[in-house]
Amino acid sequence: IIVSHTYDNRQKERIRALKDISDFISFTKMQIEYFSSPLKEIYAKYNKKSIYVDRLINKEKLEILDKDTMDELSSIISALGKGYKDEQIKHLDYLRTKLTSKITECEGNYQQKTRVFRALSLFVGSCVVILLL
Repeated sequence: IIVSHTYDNRQKERIRALKDISDFISFTKMQIEYFSSPLKEIYAKYNKKSIYVDRLINKEKLEILDKDTMDELSSIISALGKGYKDEQIKHLDYLRTKLTSKITECEGNYQQKTRVFRALSLFVGSCVVILLL
């Protein structure tokens, strides 16, 4: 049961982090596209404060995300404001697409593996009860 609960919480946190970052990427794209705002101003205007977005902006490592996702995020965030507006918007669109597919993948894995862990926990618990009798 503990393993199932731990996995459940970790996956929920990963999905929440990806969704928060995806929302911030969408907001950033809109701000750059329509207002040409610098990143610090965009972050100051962003209403949905999140620890994940804070760490991303401060270039801290997010342990909850895998290395590939973290590398892509940090490279694109560090490149913001250093190129043409159209290129930045294309990069943000690409990143948003990647994050959407990653969210879908994580949600599918979460549902599938949660069922497996719960069934396994029930089976192991039943075996322990039978052995104790």
